[in-house]
Amino acid sequence: MKKFFIVSIVAVLLIIPVSIAACTGDAPITGIEFEITELNMEDPLIGNATETINVTVYPSDADCSDLKLEVDKEGYLEIRKDRETVVTEENCRKVAFKIEGLYSGTIQVTAVSEKYSVRSETITITVTGADKKPVTTETEREYLTKYGWDSEKISNFAAAREKVRLSPLKEITDTEGETYTFINGEDDTCKVIFEDNAVSRIYDCGGERKIYPSNSKVVIYEEDIDTSMSIDIKSFCKTVVESKLKYPLSADFPLIDWSWALDKSACDQLFITSYVDADNAFGVSSRLQFIVNIRVLSEDNYEWITLMLGGELYTNSNV
Repeated sequence: MKKFFIVSIVAVLLIIPVSIAACTGDAPITGIEFEITELNMEDPLIGNATETINVTVYPSDADCSDLKLEVDKEGYLEIRKDRETVVTEENCRKVAFKIEGLYSGTIQVTAVSEKYSVRSETITITVTGADKKPVTTETEREYLTKYGWDSEKISNFAAAREKVRLSPLKEITDTEGETYTFINGEDDTCKVIFEDNAVSRIYDCGGERKIYPSNSKVVIYEEDIDTSMSIDIKSFCKTVVESKLKYPLSADFPLIDWSWALDKSACDQLFITSYVDADNAFGVSSRLQFIVNIRVLSEDNYEWITLMLGGELYTNSNV
């Protein structure tokens, strides 16, 4: 089933008057503007997106032979001139451009005539409310092939990524030598570093947490913490906290006021933050904030490493 994307125009282009000396043949372009109300993109993540952008050029007998569109996503968008139509009653010429290729997020578009030194103002086109097609190993390979990676590099990356359960690459956003910053299928910002076409390191959490290579048995991601796991983790943390209370039977934990954070120094660890209301040594109820650092050993098996409870630090001597 085809998926369509509604695109909003963030900026409006104005006609740019340009004074140009008379020339032979068709008249020079004196102004350019866009005339777009909506854009429908089909399956942009698998390389067959196709749509038309219309440009209005003044005057109607303007020479549009070198008119082109410039976009900031040249790596995975191709734009070519499609057709021209003269609209005499509006004293203008309509030029249509066909866009094809991979497309996701926003693009900056500018119409340019180098021959007459005319540039339109730049517009930003933003995809909103898209029901995105899942990113797969096949779409990753197609994208990276178009990006210029050879088959060996793509295969090495896919093997390393799959070893740490990282979802396939969707888009490369920055390159510095053999270091590539990319967005994966979960819309997380990650980074991969190559040495001689082999994967040296992979980072997630905005490129800050090293997940490959790793000595950890498990690599945990935020999307792993579903309802069942969160219930198990809460129960485990409650047991850890209660073991350090004077009166554990008085412990009262919140239902929903819990937060989770990945440990950026260890790919199998989490920080769990919440509070507990419990009786102190004097039998008076008080609220204690706590942070538990836990290691995920398997889907339903955990061990705690440190506990900060009410300003006091506890360390698990068994790990």
